Amino acid sequence: MSADAPAENVDRDRLPGTSVAGVLRESVDRIGADPALVFPFAVAGLMLSAVDRLRLRDPVPTTTAPQIGDVTVRIAYQFYPAGVRGTGTRPAALVDLELPYLARTVGTELAAFLAVAVAGWVVVSRALDAERTPGSLARYLGFAVGAHLLLGLFALFDGLGWLALLALVAYLSVAVRLFAAPALVVAGRDLRTAVRESVRRSRGETATVVGLVVLVGLAAWLLGSVPVVGALLSTALVAPVHAVAVVAFAESTAG
Repeated sequence: MSADAPAENVDRDRLPGTSVAGVLRESVDRIGADPALVFPFAVAGLMLSAVDRLRLRDPVPTTTAPQIGDVTVRIAYQFYPAGVRGTGTRPAALVDLELPYLARTVGTELAAFLAVAVAGWVVVSRALDAERTPGSLARYLGFAVGAHLLLGLFALFDGLGWLALLALVAYLSVAVRLFAAPALVVAGRDLRTAVRESVRRSRGETATVVGLVVLVGLAAWLLGSVPVVGALLSTALVAPVHAVAVVAFAESTAG
């Protein structure tokens, strides 16, 4: 995929040119040919596991991810390649914390976020054969921060009956529209252009991208639910496939 291909070249009315099986096969084949694509996420998974263990022993209130049996089905898809954390921190838990606890909690959460985001940037860059520059890293981190904010917004509707159902529909719609964006920001687009072009590329490909989002999200949740090593497994095994799938999809819809 050319880094400077203008968005205007995207055919708004093209027929579907991708399939779930085709994108996943391409992703697995690329990873098989270049196993180094797994390494950054394996390191990030170890970091997430370490952070989860620290947070579970922390006196600061910590949330835990739903496990198999706690809920029927969960799609753990984060709009950019990532694994599933076993723990989390609600913003309310940070209120009135003493400075040492606040610094430690914020520091560990930031370390976990950066580990996954930087791993995603490295893997997407390698899969694209794109130059790794501070600018592309900044754009990717900016997209990841925006994705976190969106996920937090959708999480507000959990357990609210029909509002939760509407939020799920909106969540899947956003996931489809933004699917190619991580690859596009690494390829050189600014955030606004990447989002607009990702939306255009998703037209006519909705069924494929919904399938990819659901499969990636289910796999991440299932592996992330494994006790003790869930964060490592979901990050090391699912996130690389997601990252390379984003690249494969972006390249296949570049015409």
